[in-house]
Amino acid sequence: MGNRGYQRYLKIDKEAVTINEDVIKQEAIYDGKYLLRTNCDLPPAEVALAYKGLWQVERIFRTMKSSLDLRPIYHWKEERVRGHIFICFLAFVLQVMLAKLLKDSKHRYKDLMLDLRKLHAVKFTIGQEEFILRTELKGNIFDIFKAVGARPPKRILGYKSTI
Repeated sequence: MGNRGYQRYLKIDKEAVTINEDVIKQEAIYDGKYLLRTNCDLPPAEVALAYKGLWQVERIFRTMKSSLDLRPIYHWKEERVRGHIFICFLAFVLQVMLAKLLKDSKHRYKDLMLDLRKLHAVKFTIGQEEFILRTELKGNIFDIFKAVGARPPKRILGYKSTI
């Protein structure tokens, strides 16, 4: 009752405090509506869609540290801070683009990313030659390569002589 914003919804008598149902019914027409003000030339429907899409951006920024395995990095120079933010934003853009490409996949994005994490390039030496071997393609990793229009890397990526 101390909040003035709530007082218009209450009837205060000497004996009791009750809810003013008439005011609540009058205000119900505003439930679920919002007003957007912008300085761009986009049609109102596109502005509303863009605004509604902000929750995805906010959600991804909240989870970006865990999904992109970002760690706190301490920079003191402005150009390094800007560079770090740019790299984080670029990773976010790539993640969003990949999620859009995978939206028609029958598998969940998160599960596909777990499969992708299992893909590694292993460097090893036999005698005087170095090789790079990719690990087995496990799970549904082919869906990721198909979605981006790429082939999975060859099993042996390359070799060079160490002589």
